[in-house]
Amino acid sequence: MTRQAVATTPLCCTVVLILVGCADPQPEPRPRQPTDRAAAPTASSTNPGSSVSAEPQPSDDKTGGRDRRMLGDIPYDVFFDDPLSIIASSQPVASPSSITPTDDTGATARDARSASAVHEPAAGVTRAGDDADWQALIPADVLVAEITDIRNSLSQKVQSVGSFNQGLFGIPSRSSTMAVLAAVAMNHPGEIRWKKNAGYVRDLAAKMHVDKLQRGRKSLDQVQIPFEDIVRILNGSPPGDAEDPAPETDFFELADMARLMKRIEAAWKHMRSDAGNEDAFESESEMVRHEAAVLGTLMKIITAEGYGYADDEDFRGYARPVIESTQKILQAVQTGDFVTYDAALSTINQSCTACHSDFRNI
Repeated sequence: MTRQAVATTPLCCTVVLILVGCADPQPEPRPRQPTDRAAAPTASSTNPGSSVSAEPQPSDDKTGGRDRRMLGDIPYDVFFDDPLSIIASSQPVASPSSITPTDDTGATARDARSASAVHEPAAGVTRAGDDADWQALIPADVLVAEITDIRNSLSQKVQSVGSFNQGLFGIPSRSSTMAVLAAVAMNHPGEIRWKKNAGYVRDLAAKMHVDKLQRGRKSLDQVQIPFEDIVRILNGSPPGDAEDPAPETDFFELADMARLMKRIEAAWKHMRSDAGNEDAFESESEMVRHEAAVLGTLMKIITAEGYGYADDEDFRGYARPVIESTQKILQAVQTGDFVTYDAALSTINQSCTACHSDFRNI
């Protein structure tokens, strides 16, 4: 209830409404909604399975079956002795989300939420990439595999302060890639098991590199705490107490271009070094498919508005053949066409080299 409502509503009604909203400590669990963080519980949510009428139901027995004073149809003893002190109190009241009631089988509301909650992707979450054909750029299985690879890599790096310090410089590129690919997953048409919770993965991954990482426990905690939540979500658990994802965001808010460029460079080098001849191309076809899809997707992302080059025709002129070449590589993998693959790799190298020559700050 807002301050304005308190000012304009009779005091007794105010107290009754407070009691109706707080009387039952076991509200029906409901799905998390990104845009409904502070919604008050409804009458039906405070008494699961019942039908609540808007009008009070009079009782034939005015005493309620015992010696009880009544004010009309309302028991007198529902009113606080000093309601003004209650309203003026600033002590926080537990929200419904903080209560985990159990049913007759001992299952908690959180267990029920994991089985029945539906987390719809937030509209416009990748608004800067709405023109992208994500299915063509990166098949769902490749996206999931890349997220899994990043997860496995980070798992090794957050085991201790020592392992964190040793792998420190590779973490921001990996967490940045995870953040933007989770954003892509939210609007991807393919089958992604954790898609309904991809917004949580996106924002938690971004938290890992929100501040510059340094050696030591403080930066390890910055990475490890959100990473553990990500692992639980990817394993199929509900988001738990993780902060609800922002309803909208842009790619540039999730990851710096330079960190994504490191993954782009690594993808090209991986293909060139491990599939540089026809025999290797044939034996490493799945690796080539994976790296080409990741490269093309990240290149598409960094051309999005917000990174500063969306309207730069020179930059887009370099990025366009790179994206087109990754599509040719995906087709070449299907047909076993090494010649097309090799030519596409050369085009990527030439475009990136020329771009870096003109845009030395990238």
